[in-house]
Amino acid sequence: MLARFIVFTTYPSAADADKREATLTHLANLIQATESYYHPSNYGRWSYHIVNFLRQLSWEFLKRWRDEQTPECTTPAFKRLTLAIRHEFVLILRSVTFLSLFGKDQYSVSASQATIKYLAWLEPSLIFPGLLERIYPSLETLTETHRTNSSLSALSHVINPLLSRTHYPAGGKHLVPLLHLTIPGIDMNDPIKTIASLMFITHAIMNVPIKDLTQGAGVNAGSGGRFVGMDVSEGGAAMETDEVEEDALCQASTGEFEEWVAKFLRRVFTIFENLPNQDNKKQSANMETGLVQILLHACEVLFFQLSDELHDMALRMIVDFATTTILPNAVRAMGELIFVSNFIYRFTCANSRSRRCLLNCNMLTPNLYAMNTMTGFLCATITSPNPAKALKQFIPLCLSNISSELSHGAASTPTTSASNVIQSDSTLHWYQSILFQVAMVAGADLLDYKTEIIEITKEMISKCFSRRGYTWAGKFIRYTLVSLTEVYPLECRSVDPETWKDPEFLNNHHKYWGKPGNPKKLNIQWHVPSNAELDFALELLDAFFTTSVNRLKKLIAGIDVPMSTKEMSNEFCRHLSVLRNFLLGTTTMVADDGEDIQAQRKMEVEGDEDSSAIHPVKQLCGAYCFTNPVDPRTHKARTIRRELGQFLHELVVYFRANREDDVESLKIVIKMYKSYLTERGVEKRKYEVIARGYDYAKTLVKTAYDDKAYPRYLLVRRAYTQHLLRLKQNAYGRVRTQLHDNMLFDLTELSLSSYSEIRKINAHFAYVVRLIRLAQSALTNSVRCYIGSKPKVVPLLLNALQPDIGMRLFI
Repeated sequence: MLARFIVFTTYPSAADADKREATLTHLANLIQATESYYHPSNYGRWSYHIVNFLRQLSWEFLKRWRDEQTPECTTPAFKRLTLAIRHEFVLILRSVTFLSLFGKDQYSVSASQATIKYLAWLEPSLIFPGLLERIYPSLETLTETHRTNSSLSALSHVINPLLSRTHYPAGGKHLVPLLHLTIPGIDMNDPIKTIASLMFITHAIMNVPIKDLTQGAGVNAGSGGRFVGMDVSEGGAAMETDEVEEDALCQASTGEFEEWVAKFLRRVFTIFENLPNQDNKKQSANMETGLVQILLHACEVLFFQLSDELHDMALRMIVDFATTTILPNAVRAMGELIFVSNFIYRFTCANSRSRRCLLNCNMLTPNLYAMNTMTGFLCATITSPNPAKALKQFIPLCLSNISSELSHGAASTPTTSASNVIQSDSTLHWYQSILFQVAMVAGADLLDYKTEIIEITKEMISKCFSRRGYTWAGKFIRYTLVSLTEVYPLECRSVDPETWKDPEFLNNHHKYWGKPGNPKKLNIQWHVPSNAELDFALELLDAFFTTSVNRLKKLIAGIDVPMSTKEMSNEFCRHLSVLRNFLLGTTTMVADDGEDIQAQRKMEVEGDEDSSAIHPVKQLCGAYCFTNPVDPRTHKARTIRRELGQFLHELVVYFRANREDDVESLKIVIKMYKSYLTERGVEKRKYEVIARGYDYAKTLVKTAYDDKAYPRYLLVRRAYTQHLLRLKQNAYGRVRTQLHDNMLFDLTELSLSSYSEIRKINAHFAYVVRLIRLAQSALTNSVRCYIGSKPKVVPLLLNALQPDIGMRLFI
């Protein structure tokens, strides 16, 4: 409130000269009197409060300034702030803000960095010379770690106003030198500094096309205009900045982009090689997990911004690395983290609070599984900008190596435990992870490899008996289906595809550095499933889904049953894994479960007074694949969906009657139940993490009255988040059918199961407890999606509490 009072009692007119003098003079006296308390050596409980006061002052001033620049502002002209007041205000706060930038308290430093960002938007000519004068020595020495981390984090905050050619034309020439200085900061031995370096790189290149402007072209003449006050000395003396000279410096600096990209990728490969070894057990996330995720996010942003020539160079380097290197400690690193590209933005909150940022990162990854999935994601990120070109490199490489490994007995040892990973299978898993990751971002380009995809999938399903082997074979099916059937953005560059292909823009892109995206005119290039892609998806269903269902039905009927219990459990897990991945890959294929909803709703209205008072939630447009009722493919897809639900019910009945001790198989079945009942196009957890990621990223670039002037990269992700929200909303308020009731009853019984026989086996008791909790979690999430489901389930739960029911296990 004090900050707002000070800002809004500052007036420029002659009539209020005394009040203006009183306000700014008293503010200057206050800052001068407390200046010593801002010094890092004078740290105490007051530190955060006085620096936060600066942040509030700068925020309120920027908010008022921008509000008064709008045509809708009702403040009289003679009461509005002037350039002279703005200049004086920034000078008052500048010195103490610089003092507190390298403080000991992470919260104070964070507030100081936010203050610098707001002041940089007000008067860049007063802030950047002094800021860069302090930052360059900190980055060059790398001996004072706390100054280095604070400098990198501060740069992440101010990079947008620094690079904006319209806001601060003299800032563009600093981009490449700063990028070079951050390369040594990418060091596995110092994760905090590495994260700060990667966050600066990410935000620096988010609005900068990485293209060499020095090849085959001279320096453009420019308009010949001059900008006054764009570079000033520390004392505030204004200097002139020549537009032609600044353009020439920016163009000349782009000649070092190729060298910098190569150095950056070599650092990435070094990080991969120095990852800690896996112990094949689920563990809590650690420092390396957050570092790896932010590293992959930086790679994704970089690859989308590369020119065709630099993209070819980066692709060659990554293909060479994937071909010549097999790292058991980074086998999964070649895969699985593709989802990070969609919601890693939460990590863009990185600043001096890097450790807290790491905690936010680790919330995404409950074990080392995520950390170990790097290189496959790296291959996926280099594939996304140009799938056709990258698939020609990765598909033949993966297919030949996977076939060779399987022919030599890789993944031939039956296992059902995730902790039982055989080291001799590392090469197989290395190329499996690359294969299923690049498939997820390929889209329609996968159609050129239809025969190869079907053949390698058959081979993996028939020959992979190890847990990771058949699980990743299923993931290849899932991600292929997701790539073919879902709607998602194909690009997230700093400009729209039409502008990116414009030679005039590419040859003069240095003039557009730092330009934000227009939220009203994004022109996003979306992947929308074509008829050929949908036909291929149905072909995959015919080839593998039906085969696995028939095999499971034979096992249930006792036909062609393996000799040992272990072999039978492995057989169940293999084919259930295939079914589960098909289910997860086809959530957007149809909008319902193949049941007659209207007839069921009529029965509910006539027979259930409670449910009849609740109307189904209106289904939002989710771009489902098959919506035309006269299309025979729609009937086929709805039939498959309905029959899958019925078969899942049959599986639970069989397992509860005959194989209640087959914990691993039951876990897969329960997960399938949860997906079938609760997902209508997107997993709830996936949406929540993507939404949180966007919110975190927004905090770093958001300023007062900015009208969502964010980098286009973030705006594209914002649009994608809104699309996923519609899909998520469609999961709630649905009408139950008899199939849904049966499945909810199954989950209820599994949640209450006593497992009396297993309880006698202490070694399995912990697994049983987790299984029951898994069933209870699935039940809790499922009943929220259907109208009138809780009144159906609660009587069963109350009945289980009766004393004559017998001992039951409640965890």
